[in-house]
Formats: sequence, C-alpha cells, structure tokens
Amino acid sequence: EVGGDDPGMNDKPGNGLVLVDDVKQGLATIMPWLEAAEPFIMVGPEGCGKAMLLQYAFEQLKSTSVAVINCSAQTNALHAMQKLTQVCGNPVSSNEGRVLRPKDSERLVLYFKDMNLPKPDKYETIQLISFLQQLITFRGYYDENNEFIRLEPKRVTIVASMNPSTTVGRHVLTTRFTAIVRCAYVSYPERSQLQTIYYNLLQNVLHDHPTYSSESSLRKLAGCMLDIYDGVKQGFSPDDYRHYKFTPRNLTDWAQGLQRYDLLAVDLIDALSYECARVFRDRLVGTEAVQRFDGLVSSILRSQFRANVNASALFTSWTNMAEGVGDSGTAQLSAVSQDSFQELVAGKMLMYEREFKELNILLFPEVLQRLARFDRVLSTPGGSLLLCGRSGVGRRSALTLAAYMHRMEVFTPNMNRNYALKNFKNDLKVVMQKVGVEA
Repeated sequence: EVGGDDPGMNDKPGNGLVLVDDVKQGLATIMPWLEAAEPFIMVGPEGCGKAMLLQYAFEQLKSTSVAVINCSAQTNALHAMQKLTQVCGNPVSSNEGRVLRPKDSERLVLYFKDMNLPKPDKYETIQLISFLQQLITFRGYYDENNEFIRLEPKRVTIVASMNPSTTVGRHVLTTRFTAIVRCAYVSYPERSQLQTIYYNLLQNVLHDHPTYSSESSLRKLAGCMLDIYDGVKQGFSPDDYRHYKFTPRNLTDWAQGLQRYDLLAVDLIDALSYECARVFRDRLVGTEAVQRFDGLVSSILRSQFRANVNASALFTSWTNMAEGVGDSGTAQLSAVSQDSFQELVAGKMLMYEREFKELNILLFPEVLQRLARFDRVLSTPGGSLLLCGRSGVGRRSALTLAAYMHRMEVFTPNMNRNYALKNFKNDLKVVMQKVGVEA
C-alpha cells in the first residue's frame, strides 16, 4: 500500500496501491527480474504491502497469467505439481521430452504466498523448498511415474513472498535454495509516506463529503488516524498478547471500512471512532486495556476535532436491509439508538423462539453491542469471526440470533478428539451442498 513527492491521485493505480517512494523503489527492483523470468523472493514484515506490490507488478506484464498457492504448514511438493498441471494442462511431447507450458497465456507466474510456512520434517528439510530448488536448477521435476517433466524455458517464473523467519510459525529456508534465487526486502513505510497513502485512501472515500472533502481536512484526518495507530502500537505490545500485532494493514482496513457508512447521514467522527474500535478495540483483552484504548482515542479526537467519543454508539445494517448495498458492495451501516435497536432485536428473537427454540438472552447493552459487531462482519461478503472467551458468556446464542436476522443458517462441526482432516472435508462437502444447491 505503499512513492513520489506528489501526493496526488495520479500516483494511485486502480488496485488501491499508492506509488510512494518505497513502492517505486521496490518496483524498480523486481520488474527487471519479472521481465527476465528470474525467480525471486520478496521478504518483509506482516502487513507491509508485499502482496499488493507484487499484484501491481504482475499486472504490468503482458500476456501473463498468475497462479497463486497460499502456503500453510501442510503445503508440500504435491500441491505445487497439482497447481502446475491445473494451469498448464497435461505435458506435451517435444524433442526434449515431456514439456509443461502455459495453456491460456504466453507466460505463467507461479506465486507462493507465505513460502516459509510449511513445516520441516525430522531432518529439518522442507519438501516444498527442495522441490522448488530442483525445479529452478534443472527446469523440471519427476512425476509419480518417475518421468521427467520439463518446464518451457522463460515461460514459467517462480515468485514467492514471506515474512522473516523470526516471525512466529515461520521457518528458515535452506541457503542452498536462497543462493539460486533473487531476494528483495520490503519494510514498513515511514510516517510521511503513510500520511500520503491514507490521504489518498480517504480522498477516495470522502471525495463528495460536504465538510471533510478539502485537502486540509483529509490531511488532518490521515494524521489523526496515524496518531491513534502509533498510540495503539506503543500501548499494546505483542509481548502482552501475541495477537497484539498491529500493522499498516489495520490502517487500510480502517480507512476502507468507512465506505460502509452512510456518511451523509451520520457524523463522520462517530463513524471514524466506531470503525477504529472494531479494528483495534475488539482485539483487546480485559477491561483495563479497553479503558486505556478508549482514553487514547478520546484524547486524540478531542484535541484535533473537539469531538467527544460516544462509546455506546451503535451502527447496524439491519435498518438498511431493504435499500440494498452501497458503493463498497456490502450493506451500509447506519446509526441507531439503543432503544430502537433493542426493540428490533427483541422482535426478531421472539420470531426465532417461535420457530426454533428458546434462546434465553437478556438484551442488556453489552449484548446489543455484541450483536451489532456480529452484524458488521456477517453483512460483509466473506466476513469471518474468531470468538474468544470463557464458556457460558453467550457467544453461540448471540451468533445464532445474528445469523437468523441475516437469514443465515449456522452449521457446527461435531468436534471431538478424533476429528481429523477427513471429517472436516466431509463437513465441508455438506456445507457446500447446502449453499450451492439448496440455498
């Protein structure tokens, strides 16, 4: 998400990348490698913009398709071979033997995301890395029939991105592999460049806002967001809890999340603080941490905009269900009073209990806040939630009610100590049949 002295919109391509200096430097480094079909690895901390930079670079290549492999701890050589077969088809015969070549384009980029996530075996060997080392060195591999399959020269390029091996869950790559590929490092941009990036993103969101569309207002808003971000990073460390890892990606989510609000009908500062709380506050553990965060946000907003944060504010998409979706492709969020929201939820809960079972939920303010947070995620295409907490606090009941209000069905795998990948695939098959056939 991270170039230039001119912070204007001319330096912002269509995919949301803002060409500040660090981005231009990174592009100047990797574009010659891509054009020459040289394999390389892009290394950088989490959330620094590696994937967006590579995506933009891939889009500059002519007649080139990209096949992405999202690596996990279980990714191995078989997954890479299956992806190659999927995008290249069956090998064809040539003078040099069996050859794989891209079938839908002139060139293919095989992109491995999080390359150092696969676990090494007991001999500290990572099968995927050994396979790629063979692929790059000998321009081919042996299939299950021990037949050597070649890759068409200069038509398949291996590209990878990864976090440093010191990151939790990552593993060290063998020097035999890193010696035969190019390596580029990307770091977090400086504050001045972050200011340019989020000025541009906010300009996209607030270009027609009657109060905050001017350049001075947008720069002030971007500076305010950076002040809060810096304060959160300093006040909440991964040393306290491992998931207290805040990166510029969170800032991007915050800025883009503002597109969901009806900003002509709600106060922008209220929407800004509410979205900030959802991005940062919902991760915090304990009342003391939440109070410190609220104090930080309140003091910054009060000093810069003379605004008081309404911690009990509620925004929901349920009041806009009949109006469809907004410009962002998701249901818009509108402000709602606590009494009106409680009345709406109580009516829906009564309908659910008549159709299914008693939920036994008391609608006090904390539960209403929780339902509004669930609604914000469930009304986002592909939204996901990880609900952490002690047993008996009502997470499942609240989620069931929120899903019912969105006309969704809740499916729960039957977990036990013997639950394995095979069981998960069977459950996934049932879910896919429900959404693809019965929905």
